[in-house]
Amino acid sequence: MGVIRKGLLVIFSVTFFLLLLSANTFLSLSYSLEYSTLKPALSELIEKSVVTKSGLSNTLYEKYPLIKAYCMTKSDFVINQEGFVVTIPCDVVNKGPDEIIKYGIESLIDDAYYKDYNCDFWQCFQEVNPPLFLVSEKAKDYWTEKFYYVLGILLIVFAVMFFLTENKSNLPILAGVIIIFSGIPFMKINLIFEYLSGLVSESFLQIVPFASAVEISAVLFSGAYSVFLKSLLIGIIFIVIGIVIKIFKEGFRINAFIESVRNSLRKNPGTTNTETVNLQNSQSKTT
Repeated sequence: MGVIRKGLLVIFSVTFFLLLLSANTFLSLSYSLEYSTLKPALSELIEKSVVTKSGLSNTLYEKYPLIKAYCMTKSDFVINQEGFVVTIPCDVVNKGPDEIIKYGIESLIDDAYYKDYNCDFWQCFQEVNPPLFLVSEKAKDYWTEKFYYVLGILLIVFAVMFFLTENKSNLPILAGVIIIFSGIPFMKINLIFEYLSGLVSESFLQIVPFASAVEISAVLFSGAYSVFLKSLLIGIIFIVIGIVIKIFKEGFRINAFIESVRNSLRKNPGTTNTETVNLQNSQSKTT
């Protein structure tokens, strides 16, 4: 029975670790797709990849006089670059090429993030091209939902591990170690994507043209380090709880031992006195 119990504990511990990896991945994606986190990272990538590598920046500077003249009779100017269509108000055009680029990037990100995509998450891969829904509020909500779903399963697995563990004080320490190890891959997640970059599909790369898989992954997992820190902190807390429980248990054992000694002395108060009298009598006879 003990062998089966230990075997099941190992199985559920491995399951706990794998579920934690999944939960950390979903949480990292959710953190990264927070608008305040996503916007600066994605803006930098779009400017570096689309604007610079495609030559759009140079084109805008060269043709800026013509664009400005066009706006003398129009209210807005449309940019169509690499499948991205952005409408720039002529009020912005009159402020110069840099403002055009800045406004275009912000408009592109806002439209992609808050757009109402009429498709399920995985269906959007086929229906939306380029797949900008991956950097949308819809994607953030999807990954957040998946995180809470896995979190619920984690709690159930942890409860099973509690019943399988013979020494209950070991469970927080075991769980803490597993939590810390599950967070370590998210400390340097870009290195993982550099290794796996050749396996990333071409449709994934089309989120931002001219950007590498590693650069796109850096945006989608920009919150990974925060997940690592949280895993480290939670793991340490669990380990400390386990150690404190062990200390209290040892304290109770010592206290129980002292109490048992005291009780035995109270039950036999004459033993010590009798031995003392006998010792004194033997000394007198010797003298």
